[in-house]
Amino acid sequence: MGGGPGTGGGSWSPGSKRAAQRLAGLLVGAIDDGLIESAHTFGIGDLEGMPTGEAILEILEWIAEDAVDLDQQVARRSVEEVLSNLDRDGVDLDQPMDTATGTDIFRGFVVEYVTRSILMPVTPRLVENAAAPKSREKERDIARYVEALVEVDIPAERFAEIDWLGVEGAGVLDQIHNDALDALADGET
Repeated sequence: MGGGPGTGGGSWSPGSKRAAQRLAGLLVGAIDDGLIESAHTFGIGDLEGMPTGEAILEILEWIAEDAVDLDQQVARRSVEEVLSNLDRDGVDLDQPMDTATGTDIFRGFVVEYVTRSILMPVTPRLVENAAAPKSREKERDIARYVEALVEVDIPAERFAEIDWLGVEGAGVLDQIHNDALDALADGET
């Protein structure tokens, strides 16, 4: 696979892992208090009364900060993807979020990020060595495999119990990414 932090080929860069941990921490807080109150707890600012789109943009800026390398850009785009679904789905940011919703949002982020970071270095080889339909099929296989890993490693009943901002959360993120890379290297996907 090659690469390393910041290239999409290795593990999470410090910036992308921080974004993942912040998103998880924010969502766990939203399960109890709603996204606006959780954001306030993290010092994001006063989002009360702000249009949903603007509030989500403020949250995105705090979670993903400045994307200074390719890996952080992948993380930011993945956060943006899942947060934009909140606005599109008309989620009330003031109301507590149920655990399943918070878990699904975070899982969606992790699937997006890990899949994109894995595909970045291998896409040129897929395109070079396979016809377009076969290449797209392989990309879908990778995404489905990552999704299955995420569902196993982040069960809804444990999501709110994991210390996402600490060592435990970092370990879960590393495990998912490493398992996906190992499966790709072994040809399981």
